[in-house]
Amino acid sequence: MLVKCKLVEFDKWLFLEEVQDQFLPYKSYQRNQTKLSTGPLKSQQTWVNGHGLFIWSSRISVDKAVHFHTETIGQAISILIFQPLNESMAFAYESCLDGQANNRKFSSLHYLNRNKECDFLFISLSKSFFKNLIERDEKLRLDFLKRQSLENSKSTSQYFADSAFQNISRELSNMISSDTIDRNHLDELLINIFHENYQNIEVANSYGLEVASQIDINKLEKAKRVLEGNIMHPPTQKELAEEVLMSESKLRKDFKKYYGITIHDFLTQIRMQKARIYLLVDQLTVYEVASLTGYGHQNNFSYAFRKFFGYPPRDLKV
Repeated sequence: MLVKCKLVEFDKWLFLEEVQDQFLPYKSYQRNQTKLSTGPLKSQQTWVNGHGLFIWSSRISVDKAVHFHTETIGQAISILIFQPLNESMAFAYESCLDGQANNRKFSSLHYLNRNKECDFLFISLSKSFFKNLIERDEKLRLDFLKRQSLENSKSTSQYFADSAFQNISRELSNMISSDTIDRNHLDELLINIFHENYQNIEVANSYGLEVASQIDINKLEKAKRVLEGNIMHPPTQKELAEEVLMSESKLRKDFKKYYGITIHDFLTQIRMQKARIYLLVDQLTVYEVASLTGYGHQNNFSYAFRKFFGYPPRDLKV
């Protein structure tokens, strides 16, 4: 397969790579890291290429408006995620692999406004590589078959990437930027990101008239910002509904449809993510972290942490 990305206005290639289609489990990957400063663009980018796999991660800033054209040619499945810095919302595009055409094409054109920074992650897997992932994970296989059988399914989908999707994307970007790549961990991250991908597509396909208006979308995004900014003393769902001027029942239903997660689970997720940073980076005590993340008692926090991550918070303090 052929993967490429061009800065359209300046006819500048960010990458142009031929990727071997056949998956070979014991062959190493090639990794490239570059810094670009050309015309209006500055970027730090890393890509991994090898045996049915291509992953590109880049942080890009521009001082004038530009378009990025990203493309895969060949029988492959591709995901492109992009997130403007300092914004909570990320967007993703996915091309499905139908197994029928010998030469499928994924193409996406993105506009980046002047004086903006954006993180990009582009994943393209050959049919052979993706088949290996499916054989390793039964749920992914079922997700994929369900995606293929969707009535009127489009070859390319666009959707909002929820916070879980964004977290896995960042972890994958960090991995390919590190000095060594653990293949088992890489495969696990790819399986997880495709799980989230299919979940986000399913949410997007079930996106109803109730949240179709921009006014409702703005209210839901405000609700998300309120929760993110108040993990220590979060509002009740009733208070949150009053703040964003929605009924409590509509807020609960539309929040789940729009973000693919309940309000309660979303609050738990951002609390746990923040708690992990407090423990690992800031080296705070478990008691201090429990207080900062809104848990009245240390035991309640420890129970919630273990349930979320599968291990107690004290393990991060060793």
